[in-house]
Amino acid sequence: MTIPSTVTSIGYSAFEGCTAMTALIPGDIAWLQEYMEEHGIPYEFSSPPTGEFMLTLSANGGSFGETDVLENGYLWREELVLTEPSWDGHYFSGWFTDEECTSPSVFDAMPPRDITLYAGWDLDLHCLTVYPMNGEPETEYNLPAGWAVDPEIPEKSGYEFAGWSLEEDRFVPFSGFMPGDDCSVYAFWSEYDDNFIYRVVDGHAVITGYRLIDEGSLEIHVPGSIGGLTVTKIAAGAFDNTEIETVFLPASITTIENGAFSGAEELSAIHVSPGNASFKSISGIVYSRDGAVLVACPPAAARHVSVPEGVTEIGPYAFDNATLGSVSLPDTLNTIGERAFRNTRLYRLILPEAVSAIGERAFDG
Repeated sequence: MTIPSTVTSIGYSAFEGCTAMTALIPGDIAWLQEYMEEHGIPYEFSSPPTGEFMLTLSANGGSFGETDVLENGYLWREELVLTEPSWDGHYFSGWFTDEECTSPSVFDAMPPRDITLYAGWDLDLHCLTVYPMNGEPETEYNLPAGWAVDPEIPEKSGYEFAGWSLEEDRFVPFSGFMPGDDCSVYAFWSEYDDNFIYRVVDGHAVITGYRLIDEGSLEIHVPGSIGGLTVTKIAAGAFDNTEIETVFLPASITTIENGAFSGAEELSAIHVSPGNASFKSISGIVYSRDGAVLVACPPAAARHVSVPEGVTEIGPYAFDNATLGSVSLPDTLNTIGERAFRNTRLYRLILPEAVSAIGERAFDG
């Protein structure tokens, strides 16, 4: 059957059942081609299509770099180049002839008419397995990369939740956002013994917090051991938001993390055991044992502090959040660590000529 170019419309199911018949149609009437394809009627062209036809690729939510639409001209039956777009958090599922992506494209060569193809997308999901490490079963989250995930905080008798870790045996903080691959996170726990919260690292106890049980006591003594473990470290922020005024550190302490005492706004003195091989205290301020580094000044120390000669470095966060108004620095000083004087009330400070390095945000605030 030959259909002339004068035909402008064909009713629905006009050729129903005519599967053994091949229709001859003009090569330049696009709607007629679409009708034949939609109704499954075999067809050939009575006159071959000529000229270029336009292929439009829509990224449909994604992009081809700097654009979301590509257009190229092709001759009839010319092989199509279908550039794949990209979209963060999604993976490309193929080309479709409708924007809703319900009809997959079958085109690998150019038909004799202009066509638009739409990119199909599915969420690129990754599995995050959460291990509460408290006897409860693990849970899974299936989310796209980069999406925020906030696992429910677990509970464990006798412990304080310290955070989610990417490794089971050591604390590697989890960012709170889905990574680009399947992974697991593990609950890290800090044990507490009376007032002190701690976690176990490499067989030693690290003080991570303080729970004021005896409200009448503002003087605390950090124990040399907890739960049979030697206390070797004071973690950053360990005494944040407490009202303690005096701290005594045992001989076992080998590490004081930056900002360990910054949040204890009422703290006026830190005393170190004379037997400590790593640190010493002078007038309630902590120095390295050799006196070269001023490690930590309590926030509520005297309004004026005179740093002794021999000190070559003001350590990171050393005076962070301190209420002092002035500091006298020694001629031996050459380094001021990051955030060393952050959030202080300094009105007078003269830097010695030997100072050659000042850390980031040393005087911020």
